[in-house]
Amino acid sequence: MGNKGQLEVLVDSFLARAPGIKRPERIELRLDQFKREYEARDRGAFLWGSKPGIYYFVDGKGAVAFVGKSAGAPEHDGGLASRMYGHWVPGSSDARNKAPERWALLLRDSEATVGAYVFAACDWYWPLALEQFLICELDPRPYLCELLAPRPPVEGAAETTPAPPEPVGPAVTELREQLAGRIQGEVVVMGLGNPCRGDDAAGGLVARQIRDVPGVYAIDAQDAPENHWRQVVNQRPDTIIMVGSINLYSVPGSVVLLDKHRIAACWPSTYRMPINALMGYFERETHASIFLIGIQPRQTDFMQSVSPEVQASITGVADVLNHALAAPRKPAGALARGAAA
Repeated sequence: MGNKGQLEVLVDSFLARAPGIKRPERIELRLDQFKREYEARDRGAFLWGSKPGIYYFVDGKGAVAFVGKSAGAPEHDGGLASRMYGHWVPGSSDARNKAPERWALLLRDSEATVGAYVFAACDWYWPLALEQFLICELDPRPYLCELLAPRPPVEGAAETTPAPPEPVGPAVTELREQLAGRIQGEVVVMGLGNPCRGDDAAGGLVARQIRDVPGVYAIDAQDAPENHWRQVVNQRPDTIIMVGSINLYSVPGSVVLLDKHRIAACWPSTYRMPINALMGYFERETHASIFLIGIQPRQTDFMQSVSPEVQASITGVADVLNHALAAPRKPAGALARGAAA
């Protein structure tokens, strides 16, 4: 028995938890029909092909073989239809084509279908989370998704031997005062940033230094925080602390505490999902207090190491957070409701 019906239920469940999303358009075609129409797209077919969405392949037995996504930006990934078609284009750089014998079984299946949920352009970031949700929740797991290579280990960021930390500056001292009384109940600390881009690894490095304390859950979300939304919501947190590199137009290593309304003006465009939108979602789902600890980077080019200034701030921020999290916290939100039950 296949799990195509389960996919539909899971998509409906996801959409019900995010009521601000416009209902996506559903597309489903036989695989051979999709291929023919795509190759003749100059006749006006695939008007939805450049939009964001998730797509999936289903074999003749009704099993979901693969789930993928597109942010709908043709200049970045070719758009939704191009991503779907790219799985059988000879010479494609797509990592999944490195195992053509696995795909060949599906492509020769005369009953195989391909489908998509097409989102409005303004909702481009939701398919990024939906893809991860479906891959994790479908049972059995889409078997071709297992071909995805794991994220390569970081060489340089986590294992870089930093210069001796500089004295904690006034910004980190102020952070200690700003955090006083703001951390309550169950806490999630989420590190943000690409570990392969120098100082952009700051958030993840802070998250890795958070000590194991009851009621505290640390996540190194790297540059895809939207993929961890379920983990965060399941913790029923009262406080969510995000930590990441952010352009403050200040000296490297500067530290600032921001809420979602102050982030939009300075959050870097390299992040796939607007962080204030993610914070707004978590706020609706958990009613938690949410804020960001931002660290000014010096260097964020690919495969650079963490600068001494930012390494010092990473050490300082982690120390401040660990002291704050170890202190007694007032129950709030989820904890308070549990105590009253």
